[in-house]
Amino acid sequence: DGIRMWYSSGNLIENNRFERIRDLLITNSPGNRIIGNRISNSRMGMELVFSPDNEIINNRISQNSNGIVVIYSHGLLLQGNHIYQLRNITGSALSIKDSSRVKVKQNQIIHCATGLIANAPVHPENIIFFNDNLFAYNDVAIYFYGEKGGHLLHNNRFTSNNVEVLVSSDTSALDNDWRGNHWDRYQGFDRNRDGVGDTPHSIILYSDRIWMDRP
Repeated sequence: DGIRMWYSSGNLIENNRFERIRDLLITNSPGNRIIGNRISNSRMGMELVFSPDNEIINNRISQNSNGIVVIYSHGLLLQGNHIYQLRNITGSALSIKDSSRVKVKQNQIIHCATGLIANAPVHPENIIFFNDNLFAYNDVAIYFYGEKGGHLLHNNRFTSNNVEVLVSSDTSALDNDWRGNHWDRYQGFDRNRDGVGDTPHSIILYSDRIWMDRP
């Protein structure tokens, strides 16, 4: 591992370069700041397990199997990170599981196999906040699994992704709160010219894409 941290808080990891490592592994370690690092050609950029209230800001993660993996870690801030060229078909730029009050804002997720994987909020407090992120040129921009929705996705941009949203259940998409997002494939009109489409953006799973969810 490039860094293995456990039961440790109040640390600052800033402006380092990590290459050809396994992981940055952070377990049971709250209240750390990970800022401005470059992580490339490794397995996972970062893995946080039972590590609440960490700040992960302005890191560049590229050409790994996975980007940032969050498990049972509440109250995180993921802001301004640039995650790109993660092409491992089983990996993702961001993977968030059973973590509440996570704020994902102003990140750029570009040219990855999957941009974001997140489970349905098991409990009402497990909501994740996605704001002002860019998802571009990914095979799948977002994949939600589970039977429920409830996440908040506001003012994100979806550009030139092969598939914008995949779900394991239709309710896991419909029950999320989608507001102010920009979809480059939107085909509606804005007759009152307020900058907002008059009808919702619809994502349809055509028969030639069923193989993605039902091999």
